[in-house]
Order: sequence, then structure tokens, then C-alpha cells
Amino acid sequence: MNKRIAQISLMRGPWYHNEHEHGGLIEAIKNHSPQAFFMDKDENDLQWTEHSAYWTCNPNLFPSWLTKFEWPDGLWSESRFGRQVFKTYKTAAVYGKKEDWPYIEHIGRERYGSKY
Repeated sequence: MNKRIAQISLMRGPWYHNEHEHGGLIEAIKNHSPQAFFMDKDENDLQWTEHSAYWTCNPNLFPSWLTKFEWPDGLWSESRFGRQVFKTYKTAAVYGKKEDWPYIEHIGRERYGSKY
């Protein structure tokens, strides 16, 4: 895989109201942040969508050098961590082609975290 990618995640199904309203997570992000880019990639029979729009704590893989980054305390830590990573000119990716999504489905009604 490409060394500029700091995270590769599995796409989850829509969870929040705006994600259902817009047809998915990426569609909701595109609506909220039109400047966000999502580029389909294909290399050596692997497909992914590269972006620098969000960091996710959903199932993902990342290189060990990221463990040296400090996780921010407080509200919206997930977003703040992502901004910190993306400042290093790294990107994130979602595994697979868009028509393959979602790979992950929320199975409960309650979330354990909030505002991260």
C-alpha cells in the first residue's frame, strides 16, 4: 500500500441522522465539507478511497509510527487527532470500492463514547 496513507479503515454503515439523510458517511461529509476530497484508487488489484477528511476509531489499521502521536484529551479528540496526522501530509483511506460498502454495521442502540 502507499506510504502516504496513515490509516486504512473499513466503511461502516450510516449511524447518525445526517448520514442516513445523505446516504452514507462519506456523502454526509461531502455535504458538510464540500472541499473534502475522496479519490478512488486501484493498485495491484487492491481498491481503496483515499481522503484527508476524517480519522476514525472504527475498525482500522495504521502504521506503528502513529503510536508516537499523543491522543488529545477532551471533546472531539478523534477529529483533533486526525487534523494532527493530516498536518504531516499523510492521508487516510477506506478499504474497497464504494459499491462494496459498508463492511461494518452497528449492532447496538447505544454508543459508549460521545463528542469524540
